[in-house]
Amino acid sequence: MPRSRSQFETSPREYATPQVGRISIQALEFLCANPEQAFQSKEISAEINVPAKRINPALSQLRQCHVVEFRDDHWAVTQKARSTLGSAASNVETSEPS
Repeated sequence: MPRSRSQFETSPREYATPQVGRISIQALEFLCANPEQAFQSKEISAEINVPAKRINPALSQLRQCHVVEFRDDHWAVTQKARSTLGSAASNVETSEPS
């Protein structure tokens, strides 16, 4: 149903977030496990056992989320993602009951 312009203007803003699929998550997990290295997409696809033609769209999704970066034919997890994921992991470890 249409809205008036004034209703539209007073509505909270919603931002679209990229949908990240299973292959993207596998690629991110692999890159996070190897934070000091950068890999070509064919190396990532071989390591996570997915077809080479499916890895580039997955990596591009991750780049839109600012968790991986691309330089000179290689992909790596960003420093920000490494520190965020590291903080989240340490919070999980310290919040578990002894």
